[in-house]
Order: sequence, then structure tokens, then C-alpha cells
Amino acid sequence: AGIGQPVGFASSPRVRPALLMQRLHRFLPHAEELDISPDDLRAIRVYCATGIDQACMMHVLGIAQGNHAIARFREWQLQDLPCAHRAFLSQLRGRVSIREQVEREVGTRKLTVQ
Repeated sequence: AGIGQPVGFASSPRVRPALLMQRLHRFLPHAEELDISPDDLRAIRVYCATGIDQACMMHVLGIAQGNHAIARFREWQLQDLPCAHRAFLSQLRGRVSIREQVEREVGTRKLTVQ
């Protein structure tokens, strides 16, 4: 008794939101026009990165999900979303991303910026 995880409990992949922010911080400059502190802005970004926002944007932009630890962590986080959020994300993922639309239009699979 009391040994092991509760029934139905799924352990999270070994990734922390702080790791995600550590990787992304150089791409996220402070937005002085928002009139909030850098710490508050960082907290807002962590909140958005751990909810439905990031999953929606990644799909819309056509970013492959992958099977690495951060991708597994993102998918694991989605288990805790409200049912309506999960339904919306499922509906969104059923649509073609902007990247796929552009690739179809220009007739290439791999786009690069020069």
C-alpha cells in the first residue's frame, strides 16, 4: 500500500517549462510598450507555453510535433486542458497549416529564407 503511482496517473516527461524558456529567451525580447516588468512578461510567456496557445500556434505555423522530450512534454500537458480546449485543438489540427498552404502554392516541400 502507498507504493507506486496512483491508478491512471501518467508521469510527465523529464522536461520543465523553465528549460523551454531557457531555450527561447533570446528570441523573446522584452516588450517595453506593454509596461510590465521582465519577470511578469516571462511568467506570462511560461503560462502561454504551458497551455493551448503554443499547441495552436505550432500547428498553424506547420511546426512538426516530433518525438523528442519537449514534444512529449507538450502533448502530456494537453491532457489537463479543459474538454472544450482539447476539442478546439483537435478541430484545428484537422485543418491544413499555413506552412502546408504555402508549400502547395509554391510547389516545394522545403522552404528556406535567403
